[in-house]
Amino acid sequence: MELNMPKVFLFPGQGSQHKGMGAELFPKYPQLVSQADDILGYSIVELCLNDPAQQLNQTRFTQPALFVVNALSYYEHCQHEGSADYLAGHSLGEFNALLAAGAYDFATGLTIVRERGRLMAAAEGGGMAALIGLDADRVEQFLQDHALTGIDIANYNSSDQIIVSGALSELDTLQSLLSDSSDCRYIPLNVSAAFHSRYMDASQRAFADILSQFTFAPLSGKVISNWSADFYPTENYLDHIAGQLNSPVKWYQSMSRLLACGEMTFTELGPGNVLTRLAEKIVRHPQPVVVANLSAAWQAECQAVQPDTNAKPKKNLFMYADLGSQYYQMGKALLQQDAVFREAMQACDVIIRQASGHSLLDELYHQHAKTAEFTDVRWTQAAIFSVAYSLTRTMEARGIRADAVLGCGVGEYVAAVIAGVLTLSQGLGVIMVQGDILIRGTHDDQGMLAVLTDVAHVSEHPQLYASVELAGVNYQHHFVLSGARRELDNLRAGLSAQGIASMMLPVAVAFHSSLMQPFEPDWRDSLKTLTPRAARIPWYSAASADLVDKPDTDYFWQISRAPVRFYELMRLLSQQDQWRYIDLSPTASLTAYIRHGFSELEPHGAMTPYGDEFDPLQRLVAEVNG
Repeated sequence: MELNMPKVFLFPGQGSQHKGMGAELFPKYPQLVSQADDILGYSIVELCLNDPAQQLNQTRFTQPALFVVNALSYYEHCQHEGSADYLAGHSLGEFNALLAAGAYDFATGLTIVRERGRLMAAAEGGGMAALIGLDADRVEQFLQDHALTGIDIANYNSSDQIIVSGALSELDTLQSLLSDSSDCRYIPLNVSAAFHSRYMDASQRAFADILSQFTFAPLSGKVISNWSADFYPTENYLDHIAGQLNSPVKWYQSMSRLLACGEMTFTELGPGNVLTRLAEKIVRHPQPVVVANLSAAWQAECQAVQPDTNAKPKKNLFMYADLGSQYYQMGKALLQQDAVFREAMQACDVIIRQASGHSLLDELYHQHAKTAEFTDVRWTQAAIFSVAYSLTRTMEARGIRADAVLGCGVGEYVAAVIAGVLTLSQGLGVIMVQGDILIRGTHDDQGMLAVLTDVAHVSEHPQLYASVELAGVNYQHHFVLSGARRELDNLRAGLSAQGIASMMLPVAVAFHSSLMQPFEPDWRDSLKTLTPRAARIPWYSAASADLVDKPDTDYFWQISRAPVRFYELMRLLSQQDQWRYIDLSPTASLTAYIRHGFSELEPHGAMTPYGDEFDPLQRLVAEVNG
């Protein structure tokens, strides 16, 4: 029964940090760690694990550190356990909730948090204290009775845990008045200013000015606001972010309102378990809530979380990714331990040997270390195809079959084979011929670049992108460009100057762009060997952002030439509410794109480069069959 309860992800705030946090996460996400170091100007790993200068508990360093560890915890959890129905963060943690809802990318979020930490660290005067044992009404009455007008309530954490902020002299008076109380425990907090109170008004105005310089995407997830104790609007929510700084954190109200809609499961993503313990406490003693008095958004949620006994079972949509998801040694554990996967890989290797005289298995598993860059176009396409095809047969052996398929780039060929449009020999054979065509061509100076910002940035800055081409959009804040390597390097420098993260993909050809045109005559010749048949199951294509009707050789050329329209295709599919999205790419990259772009969906990855390859596969099988 618990599996059907709505899920809430909780992100902790300042106070949850500790030396050693993130130790198990940093090695798994080297690119994000590198981005963090570039943005912050210091080593986030050194700060969190060793803290040599004793800075981890200083606000200016604490907030970026927590944001990074919370974010990595979220990415790691989503890889294995899926997404949530609701997102909530305590103070600083709310910026991670917004990240998870697609408000901005990792680099933008960290930049904002860096500035927030700087402003809050610069604030001076005042202090904070926790009052344990009194509810909010009694605290407010006590302050009024003793004319402590310089103290504000800063956090409503639970029914009997209230945080106050104010002038130090009045806090000293409050502590003295409560010193003999058996009802309330006064605990001074080690902070530099009176956060979440009127004393932060100047900092709040400065922060609002900083926020106005950023572009925020429409939210794809349901985030609960500390400021309003209500849901964030999908768009135009800047006042919720800015207002948080000088307003109380309404944590108790937010959690109680969620619980008024029904039972929930809470998962804390980040260091410590402060919010988990608070959630357990609030579940036992929630604030009384009359649903009829809630906002329309809350009332709608209370209706939405009721179990739908008439819900139809989901159908399986198998997804196959493009180049960029390959790496040496991918699938090695499955090859060694799973007979079905091994036999499928061997079947592919026979076709590859016949076409090239060489073994993919030898190239993939015996010639290179896992960390070596895998860009040799003679092998990259064939490797992605073979692993995805073999994962499909492995799933089928466990009773999980595709009701439909979706392909991106080279993944379209796998989709075509699984849909019965091509035979295995045709699909893999033509890929090997195309690899030879690319090797004969001149493409050493080409490449592809992934950019992590709103795709609108391309149209807003035409001069910056004038020498490259948009090769694909994976979600609103993740797109790919193709072009000459020198132009991509220049662009990357320009993006970095604007604080925008980007990364070169392990692809040595400018696919999905006009730079493919010199290959077209030979490419079309290679496609003449294909004899496409009608698909036996629906085949969704990222080249057309629609169902494939009658694929011909021109269509298969467009798979490599036309931009990848994955985001557009997912916007179409997300409206159908009938699919279970199963990602059979080597890195579960499509799973990540869906989670960032469509948090209401629950994609499942069958393989990742991290940890035991059997873990995600076994979890996936259990979830589908469970």
